[in-house]
Amino acid sequence: MLAFVLVLGWMFVYGMASGGDLKPALWQVRGLLYLLALAALTPQFIETRDQIRTVIWAFVVPITFKALQIDWRYFVDRGGQLGDLRSMIGHEDSGLIVGAVTLGVALALYGVERAQCRFLLASLPVLLLGLAFNVRRASYAVLALSLGAMPVLLHTRRRAALQAAVAVLALVALYGAVSWNRPHDPVALPLQKAKSLFVPVQGGYDASSNRYRRDEDINLRMTILRHPAGLGFGQRFELHVPLDDIEHLYKQWQYNPHNTILGLWISLGTAGIVVFLAYVGSLILLAAHGVRRQDDLYLKAVSYLVLTSVTGGLLIGLTDLYIGTTRSAVFLGVLTGLLASVQHLEPVRPGASSGPSTLG
Repeated sequence: MLAFVLVLGWMFVYGMASGGDLKPALWQVRGLLYLLALAALTPQFIETRDQIRTVIWAFVVPITFKALQIDWRYFVDRGGQLGDLRSMIGHEDSGLIVGAVTLGVALALYGVERAQCRFLLASLPVLLLGLAFNVRRASYAVLALSLGAMPVLLHTRRRAALQAAVAVLALVALYGAVSWNRPHDPVALPLQKAKSLFVPVQGGYDASSNRYRRDEDINLRMTILRHPAGLGFGQRFELHVPLDDIEHLYKQWQYNPHNTILGLWISLGTAGIVVFLAYVGSLILLAAHGVRRQDDLYLKAVSYLVLTSVTGGLLIGLTDLYIGTTRSAVFLGVLTGLLASVQHLEPVRPGASSGPSTLG
């Protein structure tokens, strides 16, 4: 973390010294600083299992409310039609909803924290509909990965997770068979959006979006090849192939591209992106270790939430705005801070049993 903070500071100074724009630079680093500050401060204040539970409540309740807001806008305000909207609310909200769904399923499989588990299971229709009708395609893939990895990664509950996965796959297959060729059916909208990743309707918005992201990635890669040491913050990426000017929709389009990882690479340089990935990789390893070795089943579920949220954040960041946006940065920062709290709360021991914890 300290190395990443130093890299951020140096590349901010370098970007300003080489002619970068201050306001976009501040916008670029703001979310990352929120993430790092909360990751460092959270374990200083969250020291007990009850406090961890309270923090999780503080996330899942508003996330469920946001999903309800999506449902209301889609079914009531929009009459079941997306129309010209690209999403009901913010891009990052879909990633937060994926976290709530993942935690609910993990708690159900572990059979712990009945109040949170029942709340999240009762909210699943609201959450899943909200995720579906916010139509962020990358979040669909992250949800599939987060739930699909449970039979492999959810320690002591792999068999139960596999049985649940088979049942869910059967339902998804039935939904896909019914909705595959119904592009104008509102119920089929999530499948059509997922399908558009591979076979978009020519001339439609999704085909245009795919093309824009492809051309944007070409420009980002060419900029990285021309400036391997990095441009610093506040610098635009170079245009080697033409891109539509979307400033009327998104003023920071040439500073904060959809592919957040390549955008960070341009700002941080190759050495800086290695430091960033080392930091994120350490979080993933620590979370996976918590899932495997913690005694307390609730702490296992929280560790799995952190594992999938950080990994999912990287995956979403390859195609959409997520890492560095304010709400996702707060979410990921507090979760990674909770991971440190989990590790200090109950020491891990090789060969620890998976029985009920004696904590709180």
